[in-house]
Amino acid sequence: MTGRRAEPDGLEAQGFRALVANRLEMVLGLAARLSTRGRSVFVICGIFGAVAFVVIYGIHVLDFGYTDWLLRSSGDITAQYTGWLFFRNSSWQFPIGLVDGIVYPSKISVIYSDPIPLFALIFKLLSPVLPSTFQYFGLYGLLCFILQGAISGLIIFRLSNNAVFALVCAPFFILLPALIFRMFFHTALAGHFVLLLAIWLCITKEDGPRSRRRATVAWSALICLATLIQAYFVPMVLLFAVFYFLDDFIASRSVRAPLSLFVCLIPWLLVVYLLGAFYGSTQSAGTGLGNYSANILSLVMDQSWGGVHWSRFLRPSVLATGGQYEGFAYLGLGMILLVFLALVAIVKKAFNSGVLALFRHRIDRKVVLGTILVVVFFVIALSPRVTFGSHTLFTYHLPTALSNLWSIFRCSGRFMWVPGYVIMFVALWAVSREYRRVGAAIVAFCLLLQVGDIYRPILTLGQEVQVISSPLQPLSQTWDQIGSRFKHIDFLMDPGANTGFFFPFGVLAYRFHITTSNYYVSRPESTTIAEYRDAAFQSLENGLVDNSTVYILDPGQVFELTGQRALSIYFLDNKYVAFTSSFKLTGNDVSPIAGLGLSVDVTSHYGANQKNSSDLPDGSRVVHAGGSTWSRSMELPAGSYTFTWTGEGMGMMDCSLAYGSGGDSLPIRNVLATDQLKSFSVDLSQNISQVSATCVNQSSSDVLVKSVIAQETA
Repeated sequence: MTGRRAEPDGLEAQGFRALVANRLEMVLGLAARLSTRGRSVFVICGIFGAVAFVVIYGIHVLDFGYTDWLLRSSGDITAQYTGWLFFRNSSWQFPIGLVDGIVYPSKISVIYSDPIPLFALIFKLLSPVLPSTFQYFGLYGLLCFILQGAISGLIIFRLSNNAVFALVCAPFFILLPALIFRMFFHTALAGHFVLLLAIWLCITKEDGPRSRRRATVAWSALICLATLIQAYFVPMVLLFAVFYFLDDFIASRSVRAPLSLFVCLIPWLLVVYLLGAFYGSTQSAGTGLGNYSANILSLVMDQSWGGVHWSRFLRPSVLATGGQYEGFAYLGLGMILLVFLALVAIVKKAFNSGVLALFRHRIDRKVVLGTILVVVFFVIALSPRVTFGSHTLFTYHLPTALSNLWSIFRCSGRFMWVPGYVIMFVALWAVSREYRRVGAAIVAFCLLLQVGDIYRPILTLGQEVQVISSPLQPLSQTWDQIGSRFKHIDFLMDPGANTGFFFPFGVLAYRFHITTSNYYVSRPESTTIAEYRDAAFQSLENGLVDNSTVYILDPGQVFELTGQRALSIYFLDNKYVAFTSSFKLTGNDVSPIAGLGLSVDVTSHYGANQKNSSDLPDGSRVVHAGGSTWSRSMELPAGSYTFTWTGEGMGMMDCSLAYGSGGDSLPIRNVLATDQLKSFSVDLSQNISQVSATCVNQSSSDVLVKSVIAQETA
């Protein structure tokens, strides 16, 4: 018996064959293009990126067991590494991105500990076969530089159709100061290739329903990838997608274009859910909008970071806010010159041909939309506080709902990266068109100027990663006694902005599988943490001590708890540690605390607790002329206290006692001054919060400050 297979016939069959042929031609055509010059540019520029990474950061950061470079600071890079440690220690649960030991008893999403969720998930799966000390941030950085070079080279090749020109241009993107700075300071944000992929999708856009379907898949994947790398990339990619489908809607007049954008959000919401972003009551909005902003001059102004100036030729600029390092987007002198040459060529052509004849209608639409997109990014980057150099031009106020939405991404200065990239690509495109015969030579000359401008800070930062001169101070071995005995750490003190206080405890918690109460995360549940801290301290005041918990106190709390017999308090590694009196801590670096007349070391070793001062390796501080230094902030119970500053040249210091967020002063008495010390007394009739002893150098000479001691006198 023979059967007959049903086949499409007539126009339907022709349409089916045409569709298959079209898809096959598209795939083969793309493969052919990328297998020749395009693929060569992609590979060679990727190699450029790999070489640059190794030259700058060295080979050691690629060692999975080498972690010193991640523990060298009190900044974001260390927070990301310890975030990975907590996530690795957490048990698998659903959603799979939850971390359960970092703000115990609560759970938070891995997004808020920022360990690059994609890599954290992959290597947590492999955790059983990995060594106990393991880091993937060097590998991530290498991939970032490879993709930065490869994708930027491919974009330039697409714009210029000149492989040699693309190879000469790619190093500008690999050696971009903002990229190198982020890799050094906040590694997750070195994933600028995500933004380059968004630009690639925009410049390769084609019209038509088939193109729209492919674009929907591509944008969905890119938005999800941005979420799995670093949350700040998500709104940037989303803005690109909005303008992409807006252009599609204008061209097609089809409602399917905006619908495609909403379809892109479905897999993104699933990824966000799986990462645990909807779990708990974590505050998504943060404080600091307007402080962590960009400057109108961000693209052309040099900035100083940690004493390192980025430009060899330009003078470092004074910023309007202390947080505008987040808007660092300096293009480099070579690229600035290229932008100038491109503007000259464009203006010249405008005068010769007429502005309206420069672009066809279809291109004109894309230019207008692209310009609007850049302006939107620029406005977001500036924040509601608009600054020019060291001056604030004006501040505008927004409805509460919009302000809260904007505050989710309070570090708005990071949005300045996109205008920078667009300006770079447009400038290079203009140079390739208007200086055809000498374009590559011009770019090569500007590249030499670029390297000459920024090579010193690049080498300085790279050397700091390769040779760790000032690593984060680890906890002493005495803490191993605590780690092997206790199961939980309660931070009852408030470290304020001193995030580095937490990081040594993150390593300890990982080694001994200890949970912590309120470790540093990007979006803490502030209200929940404050309530938990107050309840825990109230329990200690009532003599209720958890035998499995070690408590980290501030100096003021030590004064209040010294009478509790159920509690033992020690001074260890410049920290006040308390736990059940049934456990005795031993070691040469251990100082038990007890009794009336208690003396408490309140010296701050946190770099931000000073102005115009320099810290020395032995923990002392040189206060320069007109500079100041202040102690730890603490809450003091009612009573009488004497504060004593020690050092050299102390008689030239003007000391006071401030309290509250406004810095109001408390009346002091019995001021005593010699060359080696300065002391004063204060009487408190009630508990006072946020108390801090301050010393200002009123002389023209340096003063050496060694310590400040608070002593209870009655």
